Amino acid sequence: MGKTLEEMLAKEKSDVVAKAQAGAEEILISINHGELRERVQKTQVEMALAVGIKQPTEAGMEKPGMNLKMSSLKRHIEAAAGKPRLEVDLPDGTH
Repeated sequence: MGKTLEEMLAKEKSDVVAKAQAGAEEILISINHGELRERVQKTQVEMALAVGIKQPTEAGMEKPGMNLKMSSLKRHIEAAAGKPRLEVDLPDGTH
């Protein structure tokens, strides 16, 4: 039987795991921005108008690797009729 992801990560160096997790989070954020618009069935033009930008700017923001400001992401979530929520996990286990 194969090893679980948790078992493999437990044997890996902590700095390697941290770097991989950070990279994975960046990828997920990039993917989720474009998926957010698609999920609410809006075009780039419609989303751009809703947040007060132009379509080429919206297209650029959806490219992989783009780092969006929290304020931009908040406006996009609200334009999709969503409610943004931020969760922070601290090293001591508090949230």
